[in-house]
Amino acid sequence: PKPCYQCDDPPCIKVCPVGATYRNEEGLVGQVYMRCIGCRYCMVACPFTAKVFNWEEPKWIDGATTCFNPDVSRRMVGVVEKCSFCAHRLLKVKENADQEERPIRDGEYVPACMENCPADAIAFGDLEDKQSVVHKLAHGYRAFRVMEDLGLEPKVYYLAKRMT
Repeated sequence: PKPCYQCDDPPCIKVCPVGATYRNEEGLVGQVYMRCIGCRYCMVACPFTAKVFNWEEPKWIDGATTCFNPDVSRRMVGVVEKCSFCAHRLLKVKENADQEERPIRDGEYVPACMENCPADAIAFGDLEDKQSVVHKLAHGYRAFRVMEDLGLEPKVYYLAKRMT
């Protein structure tokens, strides 16, 4: 699945008849796969085409099922899914920070795409923390958001090519 743009005003939650797509208290767009009825309204409403429909049961090679991540729910056929930037990893980081009674440190949350990007082209952090790397990048002269004119306020920023 393509990454969800984590909009502040997401159209996908407005059209879901069963409330499978929602915004949590942190402002992240989540999805309850067990609640999804597969009507695909959210797919149509998302201008970023970030959601995909699970048409077929996945086929795994022998022994691959032992490698599944226990922190991630396996989706069944007939539901819409999306990338959530490894929200399960964010929950673990939050739990650790809560146990240690401290805020989440900048750069502590690392989703799989960032961990595996060979060019270090992906950054995550708190956009509201003025000292964070992502805040500085998002407020730099090269930062822009895709389809910003739609008024959805996506939280994903891109950096324009540096002019030399």
